[in-house]
Parts: sequence; structure tokens; C-alpha cells
Amino acid sequence: MDLQLEILIEVLKFCLKIIILIIPALLTVNVLMELGFLKRFIAPLGWFFGYFANLPQEIAVAFISSFGSSYAGGSMLVNFREKGLLNERQVFLSAITFSLPIHIRELLSYYLPVILPLLGFTLGTVYLAMHTMTIIAKILFVVVVGKLTLPASKLQEYLPEEDRG
Repeated sequence: MDLQLEILIEVLKFCLKIIILIIPALLTVNVLMELGFLKRFIAPLGWFFGYFANLPQEIAVAFISSFGSSYAGGSMLVNFREKGLLNERQVFLSAITFSLPIHIRELLSYYLPVILPLLGFTLGTVYLAMHTMTIIAKILFVVVVGKLTLPASKLQEYLPEEDRG
């Protein structure tokens, strides 16, 4: 009985320590998301992938939408495909890029506030690094395949109307 009580006390101490770390982290992440912190950095990422992977400018809109909901971004791709704005290869490559918004969203809302405290700094960092390398490999795949198989895109397509020359 004493061993069970000791184990229970250790589990409660561990849970308390984790809760003390998780609650402020989740609160901070939610405040930053509500203040639009991510939106300021999303649009340039969408333009980056569109331009460097030879994808049309429509991908930027779907990419930005996928930060809020990957289903919304995917629905936009299907809609663009049905309207003839994107071909199958462009839709395929665009869909792969949606793993980046999902990763960034999970990084801020799940990995940093929950996984790192639970796994500890060393193991949590290794886990996060492996996951991030997978995302980077996917993005490099999209850029390389897009450059090799799609016609070159023009930078002017990605600039706002007032900046076009």
C-alpha cells in the first residue's frame, strides 16, 4: 500500500509540474493567434511557395487559408481544379505544401506547450527536429518537382496590384 501511495504522489507531482508549464504556454499561444501574429507571416510564405515551385498565384490563397483550416485550403484547391485554374499536378504539389501550415500551427499549439514539457527538453527537441526535417523534405520535394515539371511563373503575378510595374 505504501508503494502505491508513493507512486500516486509522484504522479501527482509530475502532473502538477506539467500543468504549471502547459497552461501559460497554451494561453500565450492563443493570445498570439488571436492578435493575428501568424497572419503577418503567412502571406509571404504562400507567395514564396507559389513563386519558387512554379505554382500559380492561386496557391497562395489556398496556402494562407490552410493556416486556419487545412480543410478550407484543400476545398479551395478542389474548387480551383474544377474551375480549370489548376491542373492535377499543381493540385498535388499544392496539397503537399499544406503540411507546413499544419506543422507551424501544431508547433505553437501542441509541440512547444505540451510535448516539450512531457518529453523533456532533449527528447522533445529530437522529436521536434525529426518532424521538422520531414516537413522540410516535403517542401524541398515540392519546389524541385515544381521547378522541373511546371512552366515558370512570373514574379509580377505574385505582387499586389499597386506594386506591379
